[in-house]
Amino acid sequence: MMTKMLHMITNFFDSSLSNYWVKIKDTKQLLNNEHLSDDQETTLAQTKFGSSVSINVGKPANSSNFALYAASSASNSANAQELVPTSLPYVDNSWEFPDVGGGNTPTYSKLSAADIAGLSATNLANFKQALGKYSSDALSKINNNFKSAAEMQYVDSGQTDALKSADLNSVKSGLQNAGWSTLQSPKYPVFTKDGNESVSIDWQTISYHAKSANQDSNDGSINVYYTFDAQ
Repeated sequence: MMTKMLHMITNFFDSSLSNYWVKIKDTKQLLNNEHLSDDQETTLAQTKFGSSVSINVGKPANSSNFALYAASSASNSANAQELVPTSLPYVDNSWEFPDVGGGNTPTYSKLSAADIAGLSATNLANFKQALGKYSSDALSKINNNFKSAAEMQYVDSGQTDALKSADLNSVKSGLQNAGWSTLQSPKYPVFTKDGNESVSIDWQTISYHAKSANQDSNDGSINVYYTFDAQ
């Protein structure tokens, strides 16, 4: 009877130590692939001896599971919207411009931002002359339309590729100086009319500045939050 009891106790400890060793090995493997986040370290520090604990092991290496969000610097981050990548240098938006043909007969021409940027010197001069007939309010409406189309878009030239394999700690450390810390929207035209009825065209972009990051506790995805100045 005593021998049987000793065997039971020995088996119990062997099993417990074996499970413990497996957990230590798993933790070591985790540390080789990822750094523990602040939340993970806090959870482990609060664990009592003999109790069990579950922690989110973070985003797997080489995962493309990340999202970028932006909100106006004057608004609450709760209003942040997801940023959409584009490969186009100019915003993909058009406007119906009446009377831009340069002749006596009113004409209507639908021009995109890329169309305007690609006008020849002669056509650009005719275009600006026609815009001189527009009121300031009409030009302001056109400006707002093009800018609104550019908002929540950023030109993706590969600068966010580093986020595909980054963990939360490395993302937080790169908020100010990484290649993705500042993003630019596609270019959009801004029409300005002076006192002489002359119209100038300036090309502007919206700058998004990274401010914070977190990790989704359910799927481990990385979320980066940006702000931009409302004008």
